Amino acid sequence: MVEQIGSGISRMNKLMNEAALPQPEYRIKGMFTVIFKRPVKTVVKPDDTVVKTVEEIIFQLIRMNSKASSMEMAEATNLTIRGVEYQLNKLKNSGKIERVGPANGGYWRITD
Repeated sequence: MVEQIGSGISRMNKLMNEAALPQPEYRIKGMFTVIFKRPVKTVVKPDDTVVKTVEEIIFQLIRMNSKASSMEMAEATNLTIRGVEYQLNKLKNSGKIERVGPANGGYWRITD
């Protein structure tokens, strides 16, 4: 047990390195403080290629099953249901698709 006294910081540094995480910052002014930093994630903004890919997936799903649900589209596109609804509204507003019938029991039709 005595061997582990004072080894916390070195173990923490080793584990952070192994996990490829940023090293914590240690402050000793006043109270001893350890600051853990979140890993930096790069945010990739979707460009036209990504949007076209999502549109193509949605068109393919509608061709395969005109009654495809938002949940099925979300799973296929890796978007949230709100993201799918946004894409569907964008496609409807541009005249590329239309909804025939009620929200429940209706189906999608590609107008192009």
